[in-house]
Amino acid sequence: MQTGKDVGKHGVAGFLRFDGTTTRPYRGSDIKDKTFYEILSEHGKKCFLLSMPYSNPTRIPGDVVYDWLSVGKAHVHDCVYPSTLFESYPELKDYQIFPEGGKGIHDYMQKIKKSSEALNEIIKHVIDSKRYDYNFFLIRATDWIQHSLLRQIMEGDKSAKVRIARETFSIIDNIVNYVAQNVKGNDTLIIMSDHGFTTYKHRFYINDWLKENGYLTTSNKTIDSLEKTRYPFLFDDDPNNSQHTSYVPGIISKIVREHHSLMRAAGLISGKLEHMMNTRFVLSQPIDLGKSMAFAVEESAGAIYLNKNLLSKDQATDLKKEIISKLSSMNIMKIHDTEALYGSSVASSVPDIFLTSSKYWIRRGLVGTVFSDKYQDHHRREGILILSGDAFEKPPINPQIMDLAPTILHISGCPIPSDMDGRVLYESLNSSGQASRPIKYTESSASHVREEILSDAEQLVIEERLKSLGYI
Repeated sequence: MQTGKDVGKHGVAGFLRFDGTTTRPYRGSDIKDKTFYEILSEHGKKCFLLSMPYSNPTRIPGDVVYDWLSVGKAHVHDCVYPSTLFESYPELKDYQIFPEGGKGIHDYMQKIKKSSEALNEIIKHVIDSKRYDYNFFLIRATDWIQHSLLRQIMEGDKSAKVRIARETFSIIDNIVNYVAQNVKGNDTLIIMSDHGFTTYKHRFYINDWLKENGYLTTSNKTIDSLEKTRYPFLFDDDPNNSQHTSYVPGIISKIVREHHSLMRAAGLISGKLEHMMNTRFVLSQPIDLGKSMAFAVEESAGAIYLNKNLLSKDQATDLKKEIISKLSSMNIMKIHDTEALYGSSVASSVPDIFLTSSKYWIRRGLVGTVFSDKYQDHHRREGILILSGDAFEKPPINPQIMDLAPTILHISGCPIPSDMDGRVLYESLNSSGQASRPIKYTESSASHVREEILSDAEQLVIEERLKSLGYI
């Protein structure tokens, strides 16, 4: 959405960057391509960005409220640029970039509701200020709520937590209505989601399947293994650490991982238990990178990496064909060859195989079984797109998320970098309006975003947020 380019070019596939040995959360500086809002700014358009993914470090003069993915800070006072933004929008002081902690789901919903109320006031103030040529607002509450309560909401649950969730939806409806009612003159409104939501009744565990088919080997130690990111109960073994490492039995591992409430509880108490017992608990066995030919890295990305450190190019090609053939023969999901999707010059950080399914929630594993029948509220691939304003008169034909950047640039009268993979949604434009003028292209240029290094503590904050939503 930001670069107008596919994953094969910009390389940000999921939330964790895998370099062949270790993982870490993606950072804003990992996106080397120039974003559409940088181009808008270069052409004199003043922008306001609220929670644009990976918006830190800043790429434009202002005004920016950072997102929780790229900054490991808990307080909004550390997450705005410039700092004088609080003087313009005092409502920001009540806004949470992420609803940290809480005493159960009821308290969690209360925090989300309070933050949404603050967001409502911020957006109204920004719209009313008429200071900007382009505004971006990301409303994350719908995602947070549906991760926790989608099934209960759809089934008409009358509990207090669901009531609060519905009240939050009402606040968001009011936000969207206010923005829509204030679209005037040549204003354009685009409402989109990068995914939808559904309830899965079945799960498929990639690494368990790979292990069962002889492509993955587990280890008794986490040294030199894939467990460099702090998954629940998976920690690096420090040879100089006097702590004992205790492996949780497979049956317990499976039960804990299968139940979201148990996973959440385990995350809360594990640290205290480890300190008391001077023991590190490892849930399931880690992946042995020295012997495994293929593995999944991220919990819910539905992606497989081939071990390029172990395989020659020809061996990797043959292995990929073999894995794709075996998975396809199961007829339960769609298997996508990355090179077939994006061409041969794919960024090295992108997995080799993607798996998608409308029936199975595809998970990383290892949990001791390939399949399970457990409910889970999680993403579905299809999102929404609404185009509103005088610039548009017809629905788009098969729009893709990367079409938004060139479409926004064209409507704003800015040239489009020639290497964007997305296209202007020309068929939707008003045939008699200014937006239907010929499309202008320009040579591509790299972003001047500064390199960003997050501290271990900041990375941990981001990982804990991702973990709480079930992404890692």
